[in-house]
Amino acid sequence: MNTVDGVQYLAIFARFCLEFGTSKPHGENLLEGRAPFYNIYDAQDGKYIIVGAMEPHFYVGFVKGF
Repeated sequence: MNTVDGVQYLAIFARFCLEFGTSKPHGENLLEGRAPFYNIYDAQDGKYIIVGAMEPHFYVGFVKGF
């Protein structure tokens, strides 16, 4: 892989965000609650935990509860 290929690969997510938008209200963005494979949860200590099961085999495990 050369440098140009690497930069194109890294830009995929940025291009995706431009296409689908990231300026929607909280909870409606892809990585803020809209996607079933990625969500932010309230923790008991008042902080947050993020679970991102973006690959299919991880999502299956997440749904099954590992």
